Amino acid sequence: MIETIGADSPDIEQRLQRYRRPLYAVILCLIAIDALVAQRLLDTPFEAVARYVLASGAAVGALLLWAAPRLFRAVEVGVFVLGSVLSLTFLGLALGGQATVHAEAVRSFTVWLALLVVWAFLTFGSRAALGSSALLLGLGVAQVLVHIGATPPPDDHGVQFGALADLLLVGSAYLMLLFALTNSIERRSAALASEETAARMLALDSLTGVTNRAAFHRLHQKITRGRGDAPFTLMLVDLDDFRSINERFGTAVGDDVLREVALRLANTVGQEARVLARLGGDVFGFLLDGPLEDEQAGGLSARVARAFQAPFTAGGGPLQVTATVGISRYPQDAQTPTEQVSQAERAVVRAREVGEKYRIASRDDHEVEREALERDLREALGKGELELYYQPIGTVVGAGGQERDGAKVTVRTVEALLRWNHPERGIVPPADFIPIAERAGLIVSIGNWVLGEACRQAMRWEREGVGAFNVSVNVSPHQFTDPGLTESVRRALHSTGLPPGRLLVEVTETSADQPVVEQRLAEIRALGVRVAIDDFGAGYSSLGRLRNMPIDLVKLDRSFVRGLEGDDMRVRLIVRAAVVLAHGLGAKVVAEGIESEPQAAAAVDIGCDYLQGYLIDPPASARRFAAAWTSGDVRAWLPPEDAEGVTPAARLN
Repeated sequence: MIETIGADSPDIEQRLQRYRRPLYAVILCLIAIDALVAQRLLDTPFEAVARYVLASGAAVGALLLWAAPRLFRAVEVGVFVLGSVLSLTFLGLALGGQATVHAEAVRSFTVWLALLVVWAFLTFGSRAALGSSALLLGLGVAQVLVHIGATPPPDDHGVQFGALADLLLVGSAYLMLLFALTNSIERRSAALASEETAARMLALDSLTGVTNRAAFHRLHQKITRGRGDAPFTLMLVDLDDFRSINERFGTAVGDDVLREVALRLANTVGQEARVLARLGGDVFGFLLDGPLEDEQAGGLSARVARAFQAPFTAGGGPLQVTATVGISRYPQDAQTPTEQVSQAERAVVRAREVGEKYRIASRDDHEVEREALERDLREALGKGELELYYQPIGTVVGAGGQERDGAKVTVRTVEALLRWNHPERGIVPPADFIPIAERAGLIVSIGNWVLGEACRQAMRWEREGVGAFNVSVNVSPHQFTDPGLTESVRRALHSTGLPPGRLLVEVTETSADQPVVEQRLAEIRALGVRVAIDDFGAGYSSLGRLRNMPIDLVKLDRSFVRGLEGDDMRVRLIVRAAVVLAHGLGAKVVAEGIESEPQAAAAVDIGCDYLQGYLIDPPASARRFAAAWTSGDVRAWLPPEDAEGVTPAARLN
């Protein structure tokens, strides 16, 4: 049966039960006090042990209710049984005893009957308990008065009048208590009912009357937390081409269709579904308890499809509406509620791609591998598995030292490139794990480590006499959404002592065309750090925005550099235009991906200021880079006409 979802709180009965517990404790305390007072004031031959048993039992019950709420039901039953036994005992004494004993027995019997009425009221909540208690009190008083009148004068009426006074006092106290309880609990019940009604209204979709998205996700999370690995299934029902209905017939007709879809789905899966909800404009979902085999999934999907066979009457005419079903099973296909929803959504997309009406999500090998990498990546930084490789960026200089004269290159800057030394997989390239880090929310902590380590390594090389290199660091677009990025850059510079002008921050062109990125770049550049646009030409940035951005370098996308090797003049014209544009913006140009002599010569001829690629030197660890640099085993490039007598392994100055 479909649940009616309200707020994430116990229902009214459960909340009233917590409210009743202290009331029971108060009643038990009054019973104990009454028994002790009666023993003190009433001088009768009635056995005192019964009163002490009553008082001690009530006191222990009150203490247990206060200290051990879980024993609430046991205490309630125990006191009820004790009260019934004592009431019957008192009744027997009243029927066969002396007048004085009879008077106290009637008093005790009447008090216990009133107590049982209070118990019945707290359990069943009937206002008739007030009248019943008043009637019992009147009958008890009448019984005592009758026996006082029937007792011969020589008998001592003092005990009888004492029992009558105690009966009136205790009975009136119970009546007042019951009256107060009646009003209090009724007010509390009304308040809780109002809260529950408001919560249920907030949990419903205003258009269709089924559960809304927020309430559905709360229940989804609650089920996952409470059931452990107990299986359940999510089925998404996505209406096909619903937008065309709104465009052709108007949103009013579309709303009628959605209301009818909700009704048909409730009639179709209402007996099996845990909850039915509207999760989007034209997407419905429901949860099923227990495992769902492939054959069962197919049968249920067929029933859903049949529910859409009859034309819809929205808008006064028959409309044919169809839907696609996506199914994800927990924990077979997904491990978290978010993953389960994503799996079901992907199943819908895949079903439409292949022309199916339903599809069961499956965790393919790629998905399993991605999850395994994410688990390992969460521990990689703490285990020291992440490492920076460094690739030189050669500055084009002339024989006289003038830049862009095309004589040779010299290395003044290195780019820090992140690598992951996986203990089982070996070196994992960034393209495989950076997207995972971004999706998993790990990129900020990893990026901060990269910034600090790159700055530390640059200063370490300077202290060791390897060279005073500038260092370039790639910053993920996700890092620019972090308000603490500027402070992370400032902290890296301060902690390592690297001058700000020797740090270069790279951001891709596709992410640079965003206001938040532009703001962060301006803050970083205000620190004295230089800024580079990476993969320039791969995106579609606004030229007006680029004109206003704080840019020091532009790195041409390697797809342009590859085209320089041939005779395609259009590629050269495009690259030359990009170089002229960058120079016009006051930025210098880096040609990335230089792998051959013709590419290097063409890049220099067009006007590129820097060359980077395997022709200069491939990325290497900090230790190997320093060893190659100090030994002179770093590849150089000279234009062909200047290269006579110079070996490819000539040291870069």
